[in-house]
Amino acid sequence: MQLSVGVSLGVVAGCLDDDSAADGGNGSSDDGAGAESADDSAGGANGAASVGETTFGDIEFANSYAITMRFSELDGTEGEVEMNGRFYQGDYYQEMTVDGRVMETYLVDGDDYVVTDEMCMKNPAPEADPAEDAGPSENAYVENHEDRAGEHANVEAVGTDTIDGEEMYVFEIDESETITYYVSTETGYLRRIEIEAGTIDYHSWGEIDPIDPPEMECQSF
Repeated sequence: MQLSVGVSLGVVAGCLDDDSAADGGNGSSDDGAGAESADDSAGGANGAASVGETTFGDIEFANSYAITMRFSELDGTEGEVEMNGRFYQGDYYQEMTVDGRVMETYLVDGDDYVVTDEMCMKNPAPEADPAEDAGPSENAYVENHEDRAGEHANVEAVGTDTIDGEEMYVFEIDESETITYYVSTETGYLRRIEIEAGTIDYHSWGEIDPIDPPEMECQSF
């Protein structure tokens, strides 16, 4: 499976020409599950003796969860790009910060919403829709990891590590690049993946409320 961060920051930059950052919509960090802090020094498995008892196919998933994606210097941007998202049964809300500017994207009941600079667009035309290129990375969707867990079900953990004091099994999956997975030894849920472009942290499995449209007037296309 080809990996892609799924973000065209040139399109995003065009939507964020004003100096003010948008914070419209109801998906700000004040509602729903927020991004969970992660220890970014979690590299290097230490190899516990019991790791052979767990395989990659044992990972647990749920149909609602939250993510924080962090990438650096994508598509010529300077500084870190951060995306926080919530997923619920196929719907999602995502807030992306690029060079200190914010854009929010939603998918709710089949309708796309884009909120930037205190303006909301509903179902913008594909050629004008920043969400076409600024939607979540393919690695944000659990369906892709479920498929990968099935394809590499017998891969054993290479060791253990800790994130925020919680013990993790560490798996390394080799495809077009090496993907490192961190899986909670206590719950079995995916906690983090590391790819060449950056990291994606997962949390709040099964705890996310349904996604609502933005609480503002949106221009329909």
